[in-house]
Amino acid sequence: MFEIPTVKKGEEGNHVLLVQEILLAREFKGKDGKPLKLDKHCDVNTVFAIKQYQKAREKVEPGICGGVDGVAGPKTLRDMIAL
Repeated sequence: MFEIPTVKKGEEGNHVLLVQEILLAREFKGKDGKPLKLDKHCDVNTVFAIKQYQKAREKVEPGICGGVDGVAGPKTLRDMIAL
C-alpha cells in the first residue's frame, strides 16, 4: 500500500497532479467552468473540483469523504482511488 500526501490549496507536486487527473477523468471542472489544467498546483479551480467531487460522493454515501472541505485528505483520496 502506498500513501498519498493530502492535497489542499497551495500544495504543489505529483500528488496534486494525480488528484487533478482523477478529477479530470471524472469530468469535474474548476470554478471557472473549464476542465482542470494538469499543472501540479492546487489552486482555486482544483479546490472547487475537489469540493464538487466530495459533494457528489457524500450524497451517495454520507461520510465517505469525511465531509466537504475542498481538501483531498485520507478519506477523499481513498475514495478517489477506490472507484
